[in-house]
Amino acid sequence: HSAEAEPGLIGPNWICGHVLGRGSYGSVSRAFDPSSGRIFAVKKTMVDADEKANSALEEELRICQDLRHPHIVGYLGHQRVDNTLNIYLEYCAGGSIASILSEFGPLEAEMLRRATSGMLEGLAYLHEHNPCIVHRDIKGA
Repeated sequence: HSAEAEPGLIGPNWICGHVLGRGSYGSVSRAFDPSSGRIFAVKKTMVDADEKANSALEEELRICQDLRHPHIVGYLGHQRVDNTLNIYLEYCAGGSIASILSEFGPLEAEMLRRATSGMLEGLAYLHEHNPCIVHRDIKGA
């Protein structure tokens, strides 16, 4: 798996772990790089044969490389393998709010306020970015 990530971020022999989630885009799995000991997430999606769609995806990945914010998942690189695009992302161990609610029940008001505030700060950062980024897949959980 040779990645187009920054040198040293993702080694060539990373190992795919369990699936964290699935969606219309494909799946996200936990992954491990034995050469660095780094745990990260890998989003696997099928590459479209449509060149226009591929160009739009490449532009989106180029923009993701520049995003740096504490409330935005970090982009580490990407790699195409046959018809699959692997997008390497920072692993967020806490999981989704939905999974926390499911496992532990309702959040206290202050925790909910902090989580919502962080999400809104991340969205504001995307909207202020040049070019402006509009997130079209926001989920309430």
